Amino acid sequence: MVGFPFTTYAHEDEPFAREVFAEHASQVRQVDDDELFFVGTDTDLRYTHVDGVERRSMPAVPGAPEVWFFGGSTLFGVGQRDEHTIPSEVARIAEREGTPVTVHDFGWSAYMAWQEVGLLRRLVEERGAPDLLVFFHGLNDFSSLCRHMAASVSPLARTNPLTDMQLEDSSPVLDCFADPERTGEVLAGVVEAAMLEVGAMAPGVPVLEFWQPAAYTRAPFPSEDELLRHMGVPAESFDQQRAPYVAALRYDKTPPIDLTDAFDDLDEPVFFDWAHTNELGARVVARAMWDRGLGDAVARLEPSS
Repeated sequence: MVGFPFTTYAHEDEPFAREVFAEHASQVRQVDDDELFFVGTDTDLRYTHVDGVERRSMPAVPGAPEVWFFGGSTLFGVGQRDEHTIPSEVARIAEREGTPVTVHDFGWSAYMAWQEVGLLRRLVEERGAPDLLVFFHGLNDFSSLCRHMAASVSPLARTNPLTDMQLEDSSPVLDCFADPERTGEVLAGVVEAAMLEVGAMAPGVPVLEFWQPAAYTRAPFPSEDELLRHMGVPAESFDQQRAPYVAALRYDKTPPIDLTDAFDDLDEPVFFDWAHTNELGARVVARAMWDRGLGDAVARLEPSS
């Protein structure tokens, strides 16, 4: 699950981080799946617990509305403890605001939008629909699109090149950075095609879709050079990655809620790679979600029966 080896960068105030990294690097379990390629399975570690396909979050609140979260490894909470992921931090905010909810974290490493939606379908069939659906994504679909283009594979193909080494090693056919606007348009179409299926799976359930921030969408910050050195990439790579990823927001017919600037007012390290953050990052994202629509959506919910 963890793409870079552990360093103290962005973890100076997190003495538990090294052990969390060790858990997420090799001990979190998944199994093959005929439809979704892979799904989570039971994992019981010191800081990481997975029950079936759900990562453990803050304790359930009896009678409170049920909010399901879907996304990739950033939503799962790579580098974070169970009760300090984005969904857990949302639960804390909701409690403080007097509108408690029970959150469910269905994020999984490398999941793309079509896998998130496929998992939703399965869960609704098993459990019934929740009171609110939240999707937090963008980066995995962007990375996948670039690899599909490099291998001349349809961007709508229901594969996952993030875990397919054959696609990873193929000779580039198309460069996803050559025409940022066109790449952004295609990316928007890929994610939108998956999201169009959600309404039929959970009729009447409100849906919030958030476009996640990345290290390269953040405004320049004091320790940016240190992060670049940690990742081994030049400064120009941030601009190259940012352009097509942000362009996608201009082409989606029902644009996601934009969180790409969620860290602009922060002047300390949060990202430890392209996408993943420390626990401070989870708190900031949860607050941005709440302030940009999630809080209002929760306030409109009725208690579960």
